[in-house]
Amino acid sequence: MNTPAGQWLLREIIAKIQNKHYSRCDVAFDIYNDSEIQYYQVWRWGMTKKFFYGKHGELQTVYFGARSSERQIRLYNKKIEQEQRHGRIVNVDSLWRLEMQLRGSKIENYVQEVREMLENFYLPDWDHEENLNRQMMIYALVHNPEFYSKASRASKQRYRKMIYEAKKSNRVSKILAKEFVNQFDILEGTLQKMMQRYHARNVEVKEIERDKEPVEYSQELIFRVKKYREIGKSTREIASTLGILVENVEEILELKNRNFDN
Repeated sequence: MNTPAGQWLLREIIAKIQNKHYSRCDVAFDIYNDSEIQYYQVWRWGMTKKFFYGKHGELQTVYFGARSSERQIRLYNKKIEQEQRHGRIVNVDSLWRLEMQLRGSKIENYVQEVREMLENFYLPDWDHEENLNRQMMIYALVHNPEFYSKASRASKQRYRKMIYEAKKSNRVSKILAKEFVNQFDILEGTLQKMMQRYHARNVEVKEIERDKEPVEYSQELIFRVKKYREIGKSTREIASTLGILVENVEEILELKNRNFDN
C-alpha cells in the first residue's frame, strides 16, 4: 500500500467504501518438531472432518468444519507444503500448522473462538484406559479416523462416549494457549493499526450516565478492554496494560454489559 498504486487504491477505492469491515480472519499456530501433533484432532461432534493423505498413506491435511461455514479449522503438514508446493527447503524434522479461518459474525469473537478450538484440540489418552478393548478402540479411532465413518450409528454413539470419557492429553494445546496470550498485545496492536489505517472501525463516543460529567471512550478502547477481559485479565491488569485508571475499566465493562442487556 506504500506504492503509488497502493495509495491510489486507498484514496479512490477503499476510502469511498461505506461500512468497511473484515470479511475474514485467520489465526495460525506453527508447531515444530513434535511427533504427536499429527494425531491431535478437534474433538467436536457434529463438526465435519475431511482427511487427506500422501501417496505413502501419511496424513498431510485434515479439515474440521465445512468450507462454507463461518468457522473452519485446518491442521496440515507445513513442511511438506513448503517443500512440494513452493520448492523451499525446511531444515526441521517436522512442521505442522494449526489454522482457523473465521468469517462473518465469528470474526468479532475471535478470542473466544481460539479458546474453544484449543479446549477441544487434544489427543485421547488410550494408555490410561484400564480395559484393553477400550485402549485398542480409542487407539484405532485416533490412528485410523476413517474407521469411525464406516461404523453403524449405534457404534458411532458408543465411540463418541469412549472419546468423551477418555483422559485428554492436551500438552500441545496448553503451549499454544500460553503463546496466544503472550502474543495477544502484538496481535491486537496490529489489528488496531490496520483498522485505523483503512478506517475499518469508526470511533464512536459513548456516554455513561453518572452524577459527574459523561466520560468519552473510543470504540477502540472499549474493544481492547473487552478482548483483555475475554482472555482472563483482571480489571487491574487491564488498567495497567492500557495505561488507564481502574475505574475507567470498570465503567467500560459496565457500559458493555448494559448495552448487551439492552
